[in-house]
Amino acid sequence: PSLPKAIPYRRHGEKPVLTRSKSYADMISSIANDIRSISKENVQTIAVLCKTAKEASKLYKRLVKEGIQEPVLLDKQQLRSSKIVVSSIYQTKGIEYDVVILANARRKNYPDVPLYNRLLYIAITRAAHRLHIHWYGTLADILADPTLLPRTKKVKSKRRLRNTKDTLV
Repeated sequence: PSLPKAIPYRRHGEKPVLTRSKSYADMISSIANDIRSISKENVQTIAVLCKTAKEASKLYKRLVKEGIQEPVLLDKQQLRSSKIVVSSIYQTKGIEYDVVILANARRKNYPDVPLYNRLLYIAITRAAHRLHIHWYGTLADILADPTLLPRTKKVKSKRRLRNTKDTLV
């Protein structure tokens, strides 16, 4: 109580970019295009984050095949930083990047359970300025943008208010 109140820090940057692809291969191409585009700008660090280390290793190899020449795969032995880092989410906890590209953010990969919701929270909070989310299939429920979801019909309730205390019958 005696300490001064915290002053919120507002980050400035673009709204998150959501990119849906038709397949895993298309998603890789889209991520590679994002990296190429972002690398041309004055950005110091880019992180491509995956759910697991195995998925990060697979993505790293695919990005190299796509012509991305600068990435570094973060793992237990390799902790040096580079302009472009490919890593699992849990290995980047506590580290911040100018741009985060979240790969494979689909519902099948991140079911709507607290563990995966926390993992996604860690991923998106690694972005200091910009966040790009890539997936194919259906986007993870917790990340779903309302404009991407099907419209729902409004159903009139058959309930009525009984008295001034607004209790439902």
